Amino acid sequence: MQVAEGTKAVAEGNFRRLREYAGKDELQELTQSFNAMTRQLSEARDAVEARSRELENARAYLERVLTNLSAGVIVLDRELRLVTANHGAARILGLPAAAGRRSLAELVPEFASQVQAALADQSLAILPNESWQRQIEIKRASAADGETLSLLARGSPLPLDDGAGHVVVFDDITQVISAQRALAWAKWRAAWRTRSRTR
Repeated sequence: MQVAEGTKAVAEGNFRRLREYAGKDELQELTQSFNAMTRQLSEARDAVEARSRELENARAYLERVLTNLSAGVIVLDRELRLVTANHGAARILGLPAAAGRRSLAELVPEFASQVQAALADQSLAILPNESWQRQIEIKRASAADGETLSLLARGSPLPLDDGAGHVVVFDDITQVISAQRALAWAKWRAAWRTRSRTR
């Protein structure tokens, strides 16, 4: 009777021990085995719950890190649909708040076509790498005057629950490129003036 009640309790998630009988008969062995089994089940459940808490904490920490990154980070599925994007990506690309699981080509066509080109180049390479990097030029989402953004993008394969995917990390390097051009122009002008004076 006690074992039957204990079995019902285990089925409901209650792993309490049974009172063990004194002596050396089969009933005592049965209750000892039952208690050993419930102890193992309880330990296994505790370990699963602890691991689940660790994973949840790690996920929350990663989300906080990604939220505070100035770089854009997007995850795409195998069809290049947006799985997730951090605030940096939304700010740089001008993504709408509810962009999840929409095609990147629908959301940011110029960026999507260049990511597709990078993936195609990677797959056709003689010695394909796990990751790729390229500079991408796209029109600024908020600009009516055709101002372009220069992005340095890096991508890698990323396994997802429903198959292969990709993670793409990119930085807005527009000001860096602009500063380099201004410096090159200043050097050219200085060299031109020096040549003009020596003639």
